[in-house]
Amino acid sequence: MIRAKEYAKQYLDNPIDQNLFKIAKAMFITEMNEIANSRNKGSKSKLSNTAIISIYREQCKKYAAFARHVNKALGNDLLLENGFERFVKYLEPEIYELIKVCETAQSIVNVKFQTGWRR
Repeated sequence: MIRAKEYAKQYLDNPIDQNLFKIAKAMFITEMNEIANSRNKGSKSKLSNTAIISIYREQCKKYAAFARHVNKALGNDLLLENGFERFVKYLEPEIYELIKVCETAQSIVNVKFQTGWRR
């Protein structure tokens, strides 16, 4: 897997929108699949929603680091740190909505568990 700094170098070598799209797509399609496959290796069951959300969050953090590297090198705020989230929302709106629903449900369960909420 490529580090955020290396993705930044690729982009800075050719800073055009198509290159940015290519990098974001590589991070989403290629890396998320590689991470999911490596974590699910040898298992007969599918990854849980929690595991998929975890991978998604990792990639969001990686994109944010990529954006910081690029912005620092260019001396501006060209790239948004939440750009990966926006990219997923644009490229795969169904997956994005599913992740958001699962994150919300997970947050509710965590709050109820932490507060000892009982019916």
